[in-house]
Amino acid sequence: MFLDPLAAKTIFESSLDITLIPLPMQRKVTVIPKIINRLQTKNMTPKAIFTQRLLMRLYRLQQKSHLYRHVGEILGELVVASDPNILKPTFEIEHLMVYPQGNISKDGEIIVDTNKTKGIKVLKDFNHVSCYDIFASNLIERK
Repeated sequence: MFLDPLAAKTIFESSLDITLIPLPMQRKVTVIPKIINRLQTKNMTPKAIFTQRLLMRLYRLQQKSHLYRHVGEILGELVVASDPNILKPTFEIEHLMVYPQGNISKDGEIIVDTNKTKGIKVLKDFNHVSCYDIFASNLIERK
């Protein structure tokens, strides 16, 4: 939200169904070596090879800087596409808005707006241990 608060505000105010994955939830899925090891099989698909290389690069970045300790893109894909009985995501509907401009210390801040009628789905918890197997299995299996 902090990189482009005006764009975030536009999306929050749109008619789109939004699922927000907060940073603390993203940080639950940080152990990239588990995914990399799970991808190392004999019959890897081209997608699995590409993903393994990409994750190895991301892992090297994580070793250099704490800023890369989350994998929100992977978690977002899993939350949207996975079997909810395995991942067991828990959501709450919250009425939120983005503070878009003005005070530099508040720009991009997400605040509760009780006057809003449209709610945003916010991920509150999930089975983070199952993420590694689900992600790797989807890449390894040839369909």
